[in-house]
Amino acid sequence: MRILIADDDKVSRNINRDILSLSGSVDAVVNGAEAVQIFKTALHENDPYELICLDISMPFFDGMYALEEIRSLERAKMISPEKSVKIVMVTSSSDRRDILNVRGKCNGYLLKPLSTGSMEKLLNRFKELKH
Repeated sequence: MRILIADDDKVSRNINRDILSLSGSVDAVVNGAEAVQIFKTALHENDPYELICLDISMPFFDGMYALEEIRSLERAKMISPEKSVKIVMVTSSSDRRDILNVRGKCNGYLLKPLSTGSMEKLLNRFKELKH
């Protein structure tokens, strides 16, 4: 599985990389603008990501904006929702407005700090959807 992490917090980025590296190849970036650019490059090279973990609050492009841009790129490439990248929004905020703003646009929502158990549960759900 090819995975992208976008998180401006170095400690969170490293913890998430450690957890997710057990499930595949992991790339990490520090903001939403970099996430959109690397996603676009991966699409262009026909080597797309299967999972993206986006921190909601980041500089330049926040996770919400990056989510919208990634979904827009998929629509432009006529990628069906079933074939689209799985996107998990990650945040330390428990504000319900954040959850409502991403509902229907992403595939999951996790609160920081992430645990191996919570990520494994989410990954297993995605694997079940593939079959």
